[in-house]
Order: sequence, then C-alpha cells, then structure tokens
Amino acid sequence: MADSKKDYINENEIEIDSNSSKEGAANKIEKAVQDIDKVADGAKRASEEIKDVASASKDAVSKATEEAGEEISKIEDGAAKAEKAVNEEAKDSSAGFSDIFEETLNGSRSSSKEGSMSNARAMEEKAYTQGKQGFLGFFKKKDKDADKADKASAKKKEDKKSSDSLKDSKKVEAEIEDEEDIDPSAGPMEREFLEKQKAKKKKKENRKEKNKNFLKNYWWVILAAICVLVIICAIVGAVKESQKKRVIGLSSLEVVGANYDDIVGRLQENGFTNINGHALEDLDYADVEEEHKVDQIEVNGVYSFEADKKFKYDTEINITYHSLKEITAPLTSKKAKGMQHSSVASAFKEAGFVNVTEVIKYDLITGWITKDGSVASVSISGNTKYKATAKFRPDVEVVITYHTFKKNKP
Repeated sequence: MADSKKDYINENEIEIDSNSSKEGAANKIEKAVQDIDKVADGAKRASEEIKDVASASKDAVSKATEEAGEEISKIEDGAAKAEKAVNEEAKDSSAGFSDIFEETLNGSRSSSKEGSMSNARAMEEKAYTQGKQGFLGFFKKKDKDADKADKASAKKKEDKKSSDSLKDSKKVEAEIEDEEDIDPSAGPMEREFLEKQKAKKKKKENRKEKNKNFLKNYWWVILAAICVLVIICAIVGAVKESQKKRVIGLSSLEVVGANYDDIVGRLQENGFTNINGHALEDLDYADVEEEHKVDQIEVNGVYSFEADKKFKYDTEINITYHSLKEITAPLTSKKAKGMQHSSVASAFKEAGFVNVTEVIKYDLITGWITKDGSVASVSISGNTKYKATAKFRPDVEVVITYHTFKKNKP
C-alpha cells in the first residue's frame, strides 16, 4: 500500500517543498491517501463486478455446450466420427473459454492493484469478444463437420444404390430388352455393365438375323443335306448289321437229340459267342445214356429255323439238355462214424449212389473201445465234410473206411 501511495504521489506530481511547513505537507499527504483509498475501493467493486460477469459467462458457455451436445447426439449413425470430433472441439472450446475468463479475472485483479478502472473494463470487453468469437467458431465448425457427415452418408447411399443396381440382373435385362436409353444418373460401374450387356444383346440379335436369312435363302440345301445324311446313315447301319449276322449252320430239328458239347462247338465255329446251356436234371441213372443230349434250342426267341438262317453273332442262344438227377447223401461222415460199415454202405446204395467203395483200416488190437467193423469216415468225391443237404450225381465216388484188427491183415 505504501508503494501504491508513493506511486500515486509521483504520478500527480505532488511535491513537498522543503521550505513549506510540516502541517501543510501532512494535510496534502492525508488527502492523497484518502484519494488512493477511494480508488482502491472502486477497483475492488469493479473486481467483484468482473467476477460476477465471468461467472455468468461461464454459466452461459456451459449451457450452450450442453445444448450443442444434445444437437450433436441427433446426427445420424453414419456421422459418428464427425460427432466425436465435434464433441472434442466443444471440450477444447470450453477449456479455452475458461482460460480466457481466468485471464480476465487475473487482469482485473491486477488492474485493481494498479487502480485503473478503465483497463479492467477494457479487459472485460476483450474477454467477452474473444469468448463470443470462440463460441461462434465452435458452432461453425460443428455445422461444417455435420455437412461433411451428410455428404459422406449421401455418397455411401449412392454407392449402395449402384451396387444394388449391378446385382439386379433381371432389371438390367428388362431395360435392355425394352431398348431404353441408359440412365445418365447411373453410376460409372452400372453404365459400363449396361453398355456391355447392350452390345452383347445387339451382337446376338445380328447373329440371329444372319442365321434367319441363311435359312430363308438356303433351306432347300439344308433339307437335301439332311436327306443325304439320313440315307448314308441307313446304308452304313444296314452294312454293319449285315456284317454282324452269321449263318447258324444248324436247323432246329437237327440239333434235337445231338450231343450238347458237339452243338456248342459247331456254333462257336460259325462265329456265335453268346451261348448258354441249361441242364434239365431229369434222368435216373438207368437212363444215363441219354445224358447231354439236346432237348431244345432257342435263338433270339426263335425255336424253329433252317440251317441257312442268319442271326447276329452276339445274339443269345439258349440250349437245354438232359442230365442225371442229383441226390443227397443219407448220412454225413460224422453221423456214420461208429456205425457198422455194412449198414452205411446199404444206406448209400438204397439212396441211389452206384459207386460205393469200402476201405479197411487195420488198426485194432483188442477192440474194447473201437468195435471191429465200425466206420471211421465217409468221403464223397474225396470230401469228408460234406453237408447233409448237399446234392451229388448218382455215379459220384463214395468211399467208406472202417476199422478191423491188425491180425486180420493179410
């Protein structure tokens, strides 16, 4: 305070004459002090008013920031990045406003110390102007970012529309068929696709027209060529069919009663390859002489034909011939084991087997466990493990082996 008073005295060029009286000097000093106190009180009141203005400005900025945040939240989802940038800018602007008002407050306090009311109000007006400019700049940037977001969203919708147009091939084909002009507003990709389709369709139509004209002018040539081709195919087919055919060389009556193997051999010599034999199994052993004699021949469904008849070399030929009836064994080897050999031999002969042989096995010493003459095994065609349901020719070899004493061996 002493320094302030001293400065005030110096500024107002208060001079104290060394020759003046002490009382006059004291009065002047007291008056100067009173003036300084008044100025200090005025500066204090100005500082309080500046504080109120700063507080009101902060509230206004805070409220404006909240309203800006509500407006920003309504921006479309496609402008999310722009919204984020705007919010960050709002935070920076708010922080700038706070710094400006703090600077104003500090300037006001400094002005109060200096005692300059006019400087304090100038600082207040400067702060208000800067705050206003910053606030307006904030909303201008918000509008600019919003415009960018709208443009980005519009471009995205346009690209999506262009892609959908390319995928909708049916619509494109319909436009081409109706020969409509290409939409000037179509995207570059869509225009290129439509132009290619149009050129392709035009080329196809030209080719179709040429073919139509050719058929109109030369139909008789095409018809003649088709007729010639059909005739040639028929001749070639007939030749091939004739080449496949062979003279059978045997009449149907000649074949009946002949030996099956002989007939097959002759047919093969004549070039026939698809011959099938079928045994009738209708003869008893007493009629064995009739075995393998042909009963009937069938060639491609024909049962009666002459020797000069022609058939395809691969046609199906079925020959049926007589053969012996097959019979089953009365006993298996396992079941016959331990029985008397004479009983087993009689059973096989009664069943129709005509080639039964008995073989003696000299291996008994006392005959207490294995009886003399008991069967050791029975084999049919060398097989001792035949089944009871198995069928055999009557003249198949049946061997019955039985036990006897060693002392009986000659």
